[in-house]
Amino acid sequence: MTKDWTVNELKQKLETDIPQPEYEGGWNPDIEEQLKLYKDFQTEFPVAKIRNLTLKEYNNTERKNAFCYWIETRLRKLGSIQGSTSYKFGIYEYNENPRDDNGYSFDGQYAWLSKYGKSSDEAYEKVHSNIINIIEAAQHADLDEIEKIDVSPMFKWKIAFLYSDFTLMNIFSREGLVYLANKYGLEFADKATLCELYQFLLSKKGIEEHILKYSARIWNEWVNSDECKSKKNNIQGDSQMTGYEEKLDEIKNNLLANKNVILTGAPGTGKTFMAKQIAKELGCEDDNIGFVQFHPSYDYTDFVEGLRPKQVDGSDQIGFERKDGVFKEFCKRALKINDEEINDFFFDRQFSVKGDLTGFNVIIKDENIEITNPYHNIESSKSEFRDYLNNTESVDKNRKKIQILVYDYIRNEILKNKKQNFVFIIDEINRGEVAKIFGELFYCVDPGYRGEKGRISTQYQNLVTSGEFQKGFFIPENVYIIGTMNDIDRSVESMDFAFRRRFSWIEVKAIDTVGMLDPKYDDNGELIAGLEKNLAEEAKRRMKNLNAEISKIEDLNDAYHIGASYFLKLKNYGGDFESLWNYHIRGILQEYLRGNPNAQEELEKLKAAYDREKEKKDGE
Repeated sequence: MTKDWTVNELKQKLETDIPQPEYEGGWNPDIEEQLKLYKDFQTEFPVAKIRNLTLKEYNNTERKNAFCYWIETRLRKLGSIQGSTSYKFGIYEYNENPRDDNGYSFDGQYAWLSKYGKSSDEAYEKVHSNIINIIEAAQHADLDEIEKIDVSPMFKWKIAFLYSDFTLMNIFSREGLVYLANKYGLEFADKATLCELYQFLLSKKGIEEHILKYSARIWNEWVNSDECKSKKNNIQGDSQMTGYEEKLDEIKNNLLANKNVILTGAPGTGKTFMAKQIAKELGCEDDNIGFVQFHPSYDYTDFVEGLRPKQVDGSDQIGFERKDGVFKEFCKRALKINDEEINDFFFDRQFSVKGDLTGFNVIIKDENIEITNPYHNIESSKSEFRDYLNNTESVDKNRKKIQILVYDYIRNEILKNKKQNFVFIIDEINRGEVAKIFGELFYCVDPGYRGEKGRISTQYQNLVTSGEFQKGFFIPENVYIIGTMNDIDRSVESMDFAFRRRFSWIEVKAIDTVGMLDPKYDDNGELIAGLEKNLAEEAKRRMKNLNAEISKIEDLNDAYHIGASYFLKLKNYGGDFESLWNYHIRGILQEYLRGNPNAQEELEKLKAAYDREKEKKDGE
């Protein structure tokens, strides 16, 4: 439970901390002022009140005492989350017309993220439940649980800090956290989740150093860095993820939690591109990313394993041999142990291995491995073990059973702690007959049965005589699966329910990926992704106008919106929007309108929206 601190108690606690040097840089917080703000907030919003918080109390533009106003504005000196949009609160009351982009709903008084519900009451019920879950997880210091909760990242983590009894940091800028984690030695910090960044940085805090002092101290390391000097605001938290980055972060965190994710949405929303980008963010090199596109003729023998014709050596006869499919071969790669992992394990280590009757003590030192118990004494070399670890089919069966036992122990320990991620992407997953393609893999694809506990016998298991899967196939713990599908593609009308429940489903809407159009430059100022700034802004405007018009047509909805991927093709036509319309957009819209008695009239309206000039403001 959250302690009911008094300001004097908090001040006294701070005075017992290790003295810190004077802060340098742009962030010199008044700790006493921070403590008073913290106390004022706890007095105004105790947990008991949050449990019965009304929507008016949560977010009301006319009240400076609303929960969201406190979090964003009144507590800015406890770490800023200002910027972005009010949709980070999930639901909010508005004075002006809300943005009409896809993914948002409004009823005349409140606007909210459509994913939370069909009405403001339904949306707030979901948001309110999420807020309570954040608070409860913060009180138990369960950062992994906080990461999973579906709330805008900075808003979520600031709430967590405020109910954590000073066990969490009050820094909410991902950019700053990544810089600091990288500086303090976290590998691939830019690929880490916010949860992982917090956990790592908290591990670097001195036991007696107060969290407010620690946060301010390391924040100034970011403020004084060359990377931050060009930033306008230096208050803790003042940098925002774009909507596209937030969507990537949502998908990545969901994938890490569930192992399997399917991205659904309209054609051209960049789902496959996003899948590959997420794989890169998880630290995957090209060899760690698998890719296949399902189609009606694709089957189990292509995906898992099957019999393939083979010419018998020295004759004209044709026989058959078992061959691994693309996914099984990928899982083999994920189990391959690299030299760095072997060297890490083989660095001066001592452990015990349980045998049939007794335990064996194993000492790894220099280039030797010694295996002993009261009855046996076996010496081996590291090189022998290295040869075995990635060539299991060539194990010398004549070696002593004890040595094989230690081989297997070392291999399992390395695999259990393997940090290298592998991502397998299945494009157009709904165009294949998934029950036929996956077969008995339905069992081990379940995230709860990853690793050796999920071993299964495949259809041709009796022909597997060596290797990692000799005792049965399993999907390694470090393998993640991302499927993509278009909602309006009816080549397969429905997917197996047993398959559906093994995947997390995330809708990717056109508005989610509009950030793909933003320009990205290399160190030499060369454009490497997106469109040049002016062209990108024009593309966004046309995309928004076109999709708004599509939503007005009967039987069409946001599943038929035109995604950013279409507009990236402008690079092929020197920025000519007319060519983009003629060669790419018009065709798909005509397909959407097939069977519509007013097809030509509707197409003309869509073209007019696409061509509409920017509306001028009053007085221009």
